[in-house]
Amino acid sequence: MDPESKGASSSRADERQRQDSESTVTSSLSAQPVKGRYVLVRELGRGGFGVTYLARDLELASRKVVVKCLRKDRADDAW
Repeated sequence: MDPESKGASSSRADERQRQDSESTVTSSLSAQPVKGRYVLVRELGRGGFGVTYLARDLELASRKVVVKCLRKDRADDAW
């Protein structure tokens, strides 16, 4: 097998694994859509004010969006 075809099959396998892990994370993150519209796919990052998620927008043909959920202790912070 030449190196290029090995790399292509490896990248396809990586993509399938990523999709499988995203669907697994989605089911564990939230069974219900956030605000009835967004299905959380995976966590992208955490910071001092909240957590950022990759999500699917159910009202826009499952378009990928980013949703930031503020920490409760920071929600009233005027900053």
